[in-house]
Amino acid sequence: MTLFRTSILSFIATIIKIIAGLIINKAVSIFVGPTGLALIGQFHNFIQLTTTLAQGAINTGVTKYTAEYGNNGPRISILFSTAAKISFSTSILIGILLIIFSTYLSQYLLKTDKYYYVFMLFGLTVILFVANSLIISILNGLKEINIWVKINVIQSLCSLILTTVLIIVLALDGALIAMVTNQSLVFLILLWVIRKHHVIVFENFKSRFDLIEAKKLGKFALMGLTSAVTMPVSNIILRNYVGENLSWIEAGYWQGIVVVVILRWGFTLSLCRTIIRCRMLPGRCGDCIFRVPQLRRGNWCAVDAGLSLTLQ
Repeated sequence: MTLFRTSILSFIATIIKIIAGLIINKAVSIFVGPTGLALIGQFHNFIQLTTTLAQGAINTGVTKYTAEYGNNGPRISILFSTAAKISFSTSILIGILLIIFSTYLSQYLLKTDKYYYVFMLFGLTVILFVANSLIISILNGLKEINIWVKINVIQSLCSLILTTVLIIVLALDGALIAMVTNQSLVFLILLWVIRKHHVIVFENFKSRFDLIEAKKLGKFALMGLTSAVTMPVSNIILRNYVGENLSWIEAGYWQGIVVVVILRWGFTLSLCRTIIRCRMLPGRCGDCIFRVPQLRRGNWCAVDAGLSLTLQ
């Protein structure tokens, strides 16, 4: 029953995220144009890269060990405290670098230094991005699926409303500002949602830094940094090549197609994962939609991992 409910709720959250993404993409196309869409793609990939570096790339490890430790007070407290110290230290460092090199980054990524203030603003808010991601990773490890889905839905809706309004009012500037501030708003909402949570409490983040836990998380950091660097950087390089050798209008058209394909592919993979998970629960929904062979739990884990990697 838990697996069935998790699958359905995750699918609903994915649908809302896809719809929000399509509306935002359409608003950008209308009010900013293809050139702006290409620049937003550049900045989006830069945010992906930067936030992963600022997190220390340990969130997957946090989820894994949170699920392993459960409600074990001393161990969970050491894990949370160690992860928070790593994440906040790296985020402060990344934030300082963003502020120092804001003009250069604006010139390189957005082809003008007039947007330096966006990178400075990002440097000030990146720690909130990191805090938000850390808490969501903990919720995922605690299997708090209701809160996890609620936050993901709120994040999609906040991003939709804030981005659309700012795009209409400020065009490209508004889109860039929304990209570096919407997570801050979501984080404040997240704090209110978990205000009475019995595990995510301030006391569990006050323990000492533990070198053993840090080494465990460091193994996940190596894996996370690989994907964090390769995909965003390759997209930035490719989009930059199209823009400089053809035109930034052509790069914008390419970016629009990529966004639509990613959203459609995300929907397909989410649907496949939901159907396969449901097949693990006989009599629930496996035969009512598609005929998928019954999977054992071990086989499902392999399929789920493959779909997750493909979606990334």
